[in-house]
Amino acid sequence: MRAALIVGASGDIGQAVAKKLAHDGWSLYLHYFEHEQVVTSQIATFQAAYPNQDFIPLQYDLTDDRHLDDLTAQLFSLDAVIFAAGMTYYHLFKDTTVSELTTLMRVHLLTPMALLTKIEHKLAQSGHGRVVFIGSVYGGAGSAM
Repeated sequence: MRAALIVGASGDIGQAVAKKLAHDGWSLYLHYFEHEQVVTSQIATFQAAYPNQDFIPLQYDLTDDRHLDDLTAQLFSLDAVIFAAGMTYYHLFKDTTVSELTTLMRVHLLTPMALLTKIEHKLAQSGHGRVVFIGSVYGGAGSAM
């Protein structure tokens, strides 16, 4: 059975990806940071609909890469990782502090890249590992991203 890690599974994009992959027969590791209820609710729905698949919640703060080994120790076989996590600051780029820029870089680039260095061997073992980055850009409000 194929298995995927969805980073940012509690967001709208992550939820949609999880729904599609679960429907297509994938077992899922569902990452979240603060929105545990969203993920646990989705897991309950998936377990009822797809009892032969596994759905595992993973809580992790993407601004802190010091505990990536703890996260990756929970991952067994892995055929895909989908990065759908994101955050922003709701003000103009010119008003963004260096600290905010650092946080944005950690969430969107540095921690995902560090995670990939730790799981790359699992993706290679699958024979056809996949890495996907998904994001959205919106124009309704000024944003640092």
